[in-house]
Amino acid sequence: MTGDVGKPQSQAPTLWGPDLEPTPVEGCDVCAALVRQREQARRSIGALSVRECNRELRAHPHRRAGDWK
Repeated sequence: MTGDVGKPQSQAPTLWGPDLEPTPVEGCDVCAALVRQREQARRSIGALSVRECNRELRAHPHRRAGDWK
């Protein structure tokens, strides 16, 4: 480890950002409501609430055609 003393450590890449926000499923009322809440949070409340809305959008279940048995 010679020569590394005092050098700044590189930062880990940001995993979530505005470009990586989850998108709503078309026609889903729950997704549409979460997107409205996210936009309201972005304008007034702050980043924490935006992240909460994004977390809920990611976790909201939708059945895909391949899921049907």
